[in-house]
Amino acid sequence: MKNPEALDWYRFARMDFQSAITLDEHSRPKPLEIICYLSEQYVEKMLKGFLVVHSQNPPKTHDLPLLCDMCIEFDKRFSELSEISEFLTLFGVQPRYPNEIEILDEDKNRALRYIQGVMDFFDKYEFITHDIEIVVAPLDVDNFLDFVVAAHRETFNITFRSEITNEFLDKELAGMRENCSNDENSVVGSFVGGELVGLAVLETRSRSDDSKFGWIHFYYVSPQFRRLGVGLRLVGYSVEYFSALGLTEFFLRVGEHNGEAQAFYHSAGFSRIPEGDKTGINGVNELMMKYDIIKSN
Repeated sequence: MKNPEALDWYRFARMDFQSAITLDEHSRPKPLEIICYLSEQYVEKMLKGFLVVHSQNPPKTHDLPLLCDMCIEFDKRFSELSEISEFLTLFGVQPRYPNEIEILDEDKNRALRYIQGVMDFFDKYEFITHDIEIVVAPLDVDNFLDFVVAAHRETFNITFRSEITNEFLDKELAGMRENCSNDENSVVGSFVGGELVGLAVLETRSRSDDSKFGWIHFYYVSPQFRRLGVGLRLVGYSVEYFSALGLTEFFLRVGEHNGEAQAFYHSAGFSRIPEGDKTGINGVNELMMKYDIIKSN
């Protein structure tokens, strides 16, 4: 990245975002104060990260309107975040102490809508992807075994809502090693600042009529690097890889309940293919999604 400090701001912001969503989805009763505080923290860090990109030393403040105005000086489009900043700045300090502010469920819902809006704003104008250097390169599975194993454990748990068995994991690792030996470019990692933060396993498959198509067997991005351009870079690499093989389309499957992943794939250019859905492990419905290389070009 042009400015590694900015990446740190964005990474920590992403963790605040994910924590707010997780608390809302899984905590009972829902900690409204903490969710709203994390929402403010997400926006604060995103704005400060943008300022750092522009060689500014962000002030030590929770005043979101002030930070937003500073960003507007570099890009007028940040005026779109003025209303969001005015609302969320209320939660920068008071929710951290008892009896300081009354927060209602509707405030929490509004805060969550707003942070999604800020994330979409940064994606829409590609503020982050312009400033982060992502390298995609062939991955030696055994040199990064800890990361690969952790990625499979997390992905399996999210998709099938259970722990991956050692037998299944060993089969996946053996498949990756075989893919690497056949074509080193079919198993790749995404690196940011030399750190492995994502990976993809690409395969070529055949239909009954011998026509060929691409398949993303495994796809993963570390949680703190999601929505920072890493995933899109892996998709871009997949397009280049399959195009070089003369293929015009590639596919993948995603768990029906994994709304975040589905939203990402749709935004990256995939479309749903209902006839390709299947019932997977533990009865989980896996949705098929397709990327049309010719159409996207």
